[in-house]
This record gives sequence, structure tokens and C-alpha cells, in this order.
Amino acid sequence: MENFTTGNNDFLEEKNITMTYSGIFSRNGQKVVHVCFERKTGGDSAFAEAVLPSCTFLHNDGFCPEEIEMLKVYLQMKKDSIYENARGINRNILFKL
Repeated sequence: MENFTTGNNDFLEEKNITMTYSGIFSRNGQKVVHVCFERKTGGDSAFAEAVLPSCTFLHNDGFCPEEIEMLKVYLQMKKDSIYENARGINRNILFKL
């Protein structure tokens, strides 16, 4: 299994993966955050979308099954910090663009 660090995004940087996420949404009484992973190297690209807190992937195009499993573990480890940062995102901004 990959070596994950707790202080920063070393795992994502090593794999040239960018992670972005939404603000917190309420869905069925649960606080939900959508997380996207993207990798663009040369002419190849990969994109996956997951939802917290379940760490379930809704979409995957280009990541192999082993990478998806590693990203699930990463999400589980980083869930608290992602939620903390997502609280600062104003979801209304997304709708004004």
C-alpha cells in the first residue's frame, strides 16, 4: 500500500493528482461533500468523483481499480480535514458563475 502522509498531499503530488472539492451540502439529512480527482500527464488524463462521508466513487474515467482503492483510503484518512476546509467554501459562488 502507498505511503500516505498526514501533513500534506504528498501522495497526490507523487501521482500528479489534483484534488478539488465542493462546499458542504445537506442531502437526506447528511452533510455531503463532493470530491474530484484529476490527473493530466502528457496526452493521458483521468478523472474521478467521490462523495463524502461514504467515500463512494460516483464516476471514474482513467484511474485503475488499484488507484481508486488508494484514493478511497486517502479520503478516509483526510475526511476530517476535507470537511473542515469545505466549511469555508460558499456553495452559492458556484451558482453565480
